[in-house]
Amino acid sequence: MHMDIHPWNLMARKDHGQGTLSDLLDCDDAIVGHCDLFELLTPLIFMAQGNPLLATALLDA
Repeated sequence: MHMDIHPWNLMARKDHGQGTLSDLLDCDDAIVGHCDLFELLTPLIFMAQGNPLLATALLDA
């Protein structure tokens, strides 16, 4: 499970003349897990910054 997806971690390839997302490459913090909510940790920490209204809005979206 990757917890820090950024555009510069994504790799693409040309497939039949169209760009296609092909890989995720990053050597930082990654863990094995079965919960998609891990992807929300970074936005909750850095964007909501402890604000309960922002955190709730992010989780409800």
